[in-house]
Amino acid sequence: MTMMPPTREERERWEKQDQARKAYLKRIRENNPHMVDAKCSLCESEITDHWLNSGDEGQIMRSHTVCFSCAFWMVIREQYDEKNVTINGTVYYVGSAPKGARFAGMGGRRFDIQRFGEEEAITTYDLWCRGEVPAHMKNLFPDDAEFLSAAQKVVVGDTTCWNPSSP
Repeated sequence: MTMMPPTREERERWEKQDQARKAYLKRIRENNPHMVDAKCSLCESEITDHWLNSGDEGQIMRSHTVCFSCAFWMVIREQYDEKNVTINGTVYYVGSAPKGARFAGMGGRRFDIQRFGEEEAITTYDLWCRGEVPAHMKNLFPDDAEFLSAAQKVVVGDTTCWNPSSP
C-alpha cells in the first residue's frame, strides 16, 4: 500500500491547527506565570506546559503547581472508591464487564481479589491497571487488597504482564 503525500489543503489545515494550539498554550502561560519554568511542588520534576490544557489534570497542575504525573495521581485519589484496589503499590480499577465481554480489562481474564478486612472475595473479568503509585505518593494509596489464586503482576525486562487467577 502506497501512502500519498498530504495535499496542500491538508498541510494548510494542520498548520492552522498547530498555530491555534500554540496560541492557546501561550495564553495559558500568560495567565499562569507561576507555571513557566516551574518545578513540581510535590516531586520537583520540571513541569511541561503542553499538559496544562488536559482536563482535570490541567486544572490541578495550574492550581497546585504540580507536574502531570502528580496531578494524575491526585485525580485518581479523588476518584478512589470501592471500584479501586491497591495491590503491592499498584492501583487497579475493578470494572463490571461480564465474562466473555468483547471489551474488558486484562483481556477479560479472571482475577480473584481479596480486600483486607472483608470476608467475600471479588472475582472480575474486567480488571484495569491504573499504574504503579510513585514513591512520594504511596502514603495516599496504602495496599488494601491482594490477588488470590496465583494471580500476580510479573515484570520481565521492561515488560509488565499479569498472570490471571486459576479457577
